Amino acid sequence: MKTRSGTLIVSLTIVSLLLPIINLGAIVFTNLYDFNCNLGCDPSSLVLWGNTLFGTTGGGGSGGAGTVFKINTDGTGYTNLYCFNGDNGNNPGGLFLAGDTLYGTAAPGGTNGSILFSIKTDGTGFTNLNNFTNDDGNALSVSLSIGNTLVGTIGNGGSNGNGTVSMINTDGTCFTNIYTFSADAYTPCPIAGQTDLPTNYDGVNPGGVILEGNILYGVAGYGGTGGNGTVFRINLDGTGFTNLHSFTRGSYNSFWDIANSDGANPQPGLVLSGNTLYGTTQQGGTAGEGTVFRINTDGTGFTNLHNFSGSIKTNGYYPQGSVVLYGSTLYGTTLQGGVHDYGAVYRINIDGTGFAVLYSFNLNDGQWPGSLLLCGSGFYGSTLHGGGVGGMGNLFLLSLPVFPIPLQFQIYGNNTILRWDNPAFSLQAAPMVTGVYTNISGATSPYTNANTRSQMFYRLQGNQ
Repeated sequence: MKTRSGTLIVSLTIVSLLLPIINLGAIVFTNLYDFNCNLGCDPSSLVLWGNTLFGTTGGGGSGGAGTVFKINTDGTGYTNLYCFNGDNGNNPGGLFLAGDTLYGTAAPGGTNGSILFSIKTDGTGFTNLNNFTNDDGNALSVSLSIGNTLVGTIGNGGSNGNGTVSMINTDGTCFTNIYTFSADAYTPCPIAGQTDLPTNYDGVNPGGVILEGNILYGVAGYGGTGGNGTVFRINLDGTGFTNLHSFTRGSYNSFWDIANSDGANPQPGLVLSGNTLYGTTQQGGTAGEGTVFRINTDGTGFTNLHNFSGSIKTNGYYPQGSVVLYGSTLYGTTLQGGVHDYGAVYRINIDGTGFAVLYSFNLNDGQWPGSLLLCGSGFYGSTLHGGGVGGMGNLFLLSLPVFPIPLQFQIYGNNTILRWDNPAFSLQAAPMVTGVYTNISGATSPYTNANTRSQMFYRLQGNQ
């Protein structure tokens, strides 16, 4: 009997998994690695290729200013690929992986501005691709690659200092701002000591973009007509900017928290499934402590799926980073809350039902978790502080039961590279999600397929 284990949709650089809802069952937390300042501290979110995780630490390492590291998915083989020392940059941010090359940013070092760097996955070939001046803003945070072009955002870049959507070649040439966010006015804050909110048409401080066809979708953490951020779309050539949603002004229900109906300060990293975008806001909502939301790609149908509340701390509050879509369920983390108030991992169905906390951090296993990375039988992640030995953050695996065999994917130029762990499953493809699916003759993991269509659907099928 053949068993369908999942469907992978490739639309240029957007991939979604359509898989069954997971039965919670037994959840197993594994602490893979504890950081200390000798080797690195304050780890960031992770990227994965094969059986290796790659990431950065904001500090520590031999130079004391952060590292680029790799580690096996079983927690062995930790290696610092590169150490920053302040002169060559410091406090590196998250990584983007294309082929065998990692791209990342680091804060200014010495007399240099913020840098965009590249390094091979084996630790060789570190290259400073571009020094960004004060006029450029912070270095380009890379979200995706198209052939030899990297696309991303600069949070405070451009002539107005409110951010840009930008491109640069993988060799560091031809840096271009394809869109510059507009100048802002300020709406006075009613609470003394609080920063006034910047308001404009399009947003302030963009973070992260995703691509479908020739359209980029992203969020800006502030600005818009309400000052609390926007969801936007823009054509890949920089034309057709559209503000899909401005998060409303709201009111302060405490010294820090902004309460409104829809959310405030959307987090980088939208998830696209069909014609629907999913995301989180770190503040806002009825309790002022964050939301999970969805919105159609044409700007209609905005829905607040869940309001987080610190008054029920065990449910988590202040969601951190993007969500992961698996089947019809979203998974994410909260910076605080859970049973011990050190952060939590949660799930919620895409219709807003079924909210549950899957795991609460207890400081010994980490504090302040970042975004999750789906692979195999669970989620990999990092915490900024806490952990067992060093107390400077850790890497963890949260294993959930009843996971189908997953497809890993990577977009590299005009190709999609697919990997799967079990040779007893065959790779199938179809032009439509409803089929007809046919076996790809001779396909073994890893399999490279040229992207000759605007979209393609893949799945694994168990061999008889």
